[in-house]
Amino acid sequence: MPVVLRQFQADFETRTAATKEVLVALAGIEAECARASVTRAQVFEASAHDIDVDEELIDFVRSHTPDTPTFKPFEVIEYKAGKQSARKRRLPRLPHIGGGSSSESKPVEPEPPENPQFGVPLAQLATPEAPVPPVLTTMLQLMRDRGALTTEGVFRKPGSKTSIDQIRDALERDHPIPDNIDIHELASLLKEWFRSLPEPAVPTANYHAAVAAGEQAEADPSACLAVLDDIEPLHRASLLALFNLLSDMAEPSVVEVTLMSPNNLGVCFGPTLLRSPAANPLEAMANIDAEVAFVRVCIDQLRLRKSGESAAADAASDAPADEPAFEPAPGVPADVAPADVGATLAGLDSTFASESTTSVTTDSELSSGEL
Repeated sequence: MPVVLRQFQADFETRTAATKEVLVALAGIEAECARASVTRAQVFEASAHDIDVDEELIDFVRSHTPDTPTFKPFEVIEYKAGKQSARKRRLPRLPHIGGGSSSESKPVEPEPPENPQFGVPLAQLATPEAPVPPVLTTMLQLMRDRGALTTEGVFRKPGSKTSIDQIRDALERDHPIPDNIDIHELASLLKEWFRSLPEPAVPTANYHAAVAAGEQAEADPSACLAVLDDIEPLHRASLLALFNLLSDMAEPSVVEVTLMSPNNLGVCFGPTLLRSPAANPLEAMANIDAEVAFVRVCIDQLRLRKSGESAAADAASDAPADEPAFEPAPGVPADVAPADVGATLAGLDSTFASESTTSVTTDSELSSGEL
C-alpha cells in the first residue's frame, strides 16, 4: 500500500475513534437531559457504538443532521501526491459563536490615565518643597476618615478588585472619590501604590542595612530608626507619612478594636516596603522575617516617641505658670538672688518660732503670777 494511503488510513481511523467518542458523549448528555426521549437516546448511543466503517459513519451523521444545516458536516478535499490521488475528509471550521467576526469581540482597551499616580517614580510625584506625594496624602487622610482606627482587620482583609480599580481610576483622572467605598478597598489600594513604585519605598541601596537592623531589632531597636534616617529625603518622607498612620494604629487602645498589632502591620507592609534585589527566590524568602521586624520596630519606636512627646506636652501643660521675675522690695539690695531670699525666709521662720516659744513662756508666767 502506498505511503500516502497508509497515512490517510491511519488518520481516518484516528478521526473515526475521536468522532465516536464525541458522539457517545453527546448521546450520554442527551439521555440525561431529554427525559422525554430516553428511548431515542438509547438508540442514538447504540448506533454510535455500531459504527465500524466510513460509510456507516457518514450515514449516521446524515441521519442525525437537520434538513437545512448551517454548515456541512464534512467537506471533501481532493489532492494528489505523485501519481496517487486520495480523498480526505475533515470537519470544517465552526462559525464564530455570537455572530460577527472574532476581531469585533476583542475587549476595548481603556484610555491611559490623564494623571498617572501608580507605577511612577517618587521623583515625579513629589518635590523638595512638598516631599510627600499628594496622592499618598489623600489616601492616608481617606484611611483616617473611613475608619482605619476603628475597623477590625485593616490591611489584612482584601477589598473588591472592581472597587479598587474604580478608586484608582478616580485618583488618576482627578475625579471625586465615591462616598460608599470600603476601608478595606482603600487599604488594598494603599498597599498597591507602594508595590507599584519602580524603586521600593526602602530603596535598594538601603535594603541590606534594613535587613541587618531587622535581624538585631530585639537587641538594638534604635538601629532600625538609624537606617530610616539614612534613606534619601523623598523616600523617607513617604515612609514617615505612612508610619505616622501605622503608629497611631499600633496604640494598645486601637489594637483592641482593630486586632492589628505592630507585628501584624509589619507582616502586611514588610514585603511591600522592602524588595529583595536577590535573583534567587529562596534568598529573598529568607529575609522576610527581618523585613517584617524592621517595619514592626519602626512603627513601634515611632509610636513610643510620639507617646513620650505627648506625655511631656501634658506634663508641661499641667505645670504651674512661670513665677514672675523676682523684684526686690524697697530697701532690699537689688543683687539679692532668689536663692538668697529663700535662705533668708528660712532664717526668719526659725526666728519666729523662737519668739513664739518665748511669748508662750511669758504668758504662763503671767498666769502663775511669777512676774
